[in-house]
Amino acid sequence: MESFETIRKLEGENGAEGGGSGGEAAKSSATRSKGQASSDTLANEIRQKIVEAFKIFDHENNNTVDVREIGTIIRSLGYCPSEAELQETLRDMEDPQQMGYINFDRFYPVMSKIIVQQKYELALFTGFYSKTSLND
Repeated sequence: MESFETIRKLEGENGAEGGGSGGEAAKSSATRSKGQASSDTLANEIRQKIVEAFKIFDHENNNTVDVREIGTIIRSLGYCPSEAELQETLRDMEDPQQMGYINFDRFYPVMSKIIVQQKYELALFTGFYSKTSLND
């Protein structure tokens, strides 16, 4: 997944390639508007996925999750941080006033940054079956 800035930059370059006629400038503007809407839609989709993953582990429906669940939440979003990366992320998220729990307001900005910067390796979920194991 590309970062939002990269997406917007590419959209700007695509719009700037036309010549100088007014029709092409209008097309370029329309393309940027579509691109902006597409980028906004992508941002909304990402936010929704983060919210959904967090809510699954918010057992008390109080906008917090147990700190021990953060790794599972991040992995459920398709990222595979190392244990060291996970500990660093937890330090960024954890509120000293509320040790042991992560509030969504602290989780979301850090997780968004991870996704936009492609900070962790993406998990590759591949299923494989050999013909022999299927026939046995």
